[in-house]
Amino acid sequence: GVGKTTLIKKIHYELRQSGKFDQLIRVEAPRQVDAAFLRESIGKYLGPPNPESLGAADICSRLGGKSFVLLLDNLWQELKLADLGLSDGGLGAKRKIVFTTRLKSVCDNMEAHPVKVNVLKPQKARELFKSVTQEHIFDASPFVEDVVSECGGFPLA
Repeated sequence: GVGKTTLIKKIHYELRQSGKFDQLIRVEAPRQVDAAFLRESIGKYLGPPNPESLGAADICSRLGGKSFVLLLDNLWQELKLADLGLSDGGLGAKRKIVFTTRLKSVCDNMEAHPVKVNVLKPQKARELFKSVTQEHIFDASPFVEDVVSECGGFPLA
């Protein structure tokens, strides 16, 4: 892909360093939306009691009054926030949900404010490739341009 998961991890790290939120939650979404799985994953961040059996009302109560950021990585389908104990009405400056998806329809259906992540330009792709290889291999290989071209600007192609 274009680095959506890497971006979510970086956002999580930066927010954790900032200390501006009471709760940071990062969850990898299953391919088929499963509210129970997502609530359990959120519950692991919220801690006892019984994080594996939290219902929507429990999450709503546990996050009530707290500032939080929920990072959902790799959504393939629309997610009803109410199924997780969250609602659009309860979100604000200190209560955010950020998600990654490769599908514009998911953004549209969730009425999100999308930020498109573009593929890398050839020069940036070469720089990234060089940063993850040993320099002497990068400089000596006649195939570098072929690899960069074949990846088409995708960091993990």
